[in-house]
Parts: sequence; structure tokens; C-alpha cells
Amino acid sequence: NPAATDLSVGLLSFDPAQAVGSTKLPVLVLGGGKDLQVDPELDAKPLHEAGRRGGADVSLVIAPNADHVLKLEDMELDELRSNPVVLAGRYNAEGRTLDPQVGEAIVQWLDGQTR
Repeated sequence: NPAATDLSVGLLSFDPAQAVGSTKLPVLVLGGGKDLQVDPELDAKPLHEAGRRGGADVSLVIAPNADHVLKLEDMELDELRSNPVVLAGRYNAEGRTLDPQVGEAIVQWLDGQTR
């Protein structure tokens, strides 16, 4: 599908650190401490740093119990890493909710942007 190919090429060439570093808009970088797909130390923190270097109004929140989709994850990180098959079915499992710390961070950030 040519449209999917164009989208993939665009996503693969996109540099989020460059985009955050050059934006003039406020940015909230959210990361999950139990994210197994991206590491908050290697991904979220560098985005925050790039924004600060570029003079952006950028905030960083790493929610320790949030997963990749920012939902509350009760399993321990070591247990998640040792059970990737279990993890695959959990993201969209019925009844999972947004990590409360993520919701609170979003509300506080938005409140700060309106003052």
C-alpha cells in the first residue's frame, strides 16, 4: 500500500528530539516507568533535555507504574520483562485504566498552561 509506505517513511525519518528542541509551543513529555518498548532514561529524558537546550517550555513526567500506553501496571518490572507473552495481551485488556499519576500530571500541566 503506497499510503502506508509513505507514512512509514515519514515516521522513520522523524526526529522527535529535533522537533521538541525547535518548538515554540509548551510540551509535556510523559514516560512510563514500566514501559518495555521505550526506556524513559534513553528516550523521554533526552526529549526533555533537547527541549530545554532549544529554549522550549518542556516538562517531564515519568510515572513509575505506567506502561507503554500509560496505563497502570501492577506487575513488577522484572516480572514483566520475564513474561513478554503475558504482556502482549495486557495493553488493551478490558478494565485497565490510565495510571492515576499520568492523569494527575496531565491535569496539573494543563492547569499550569492556562495561568
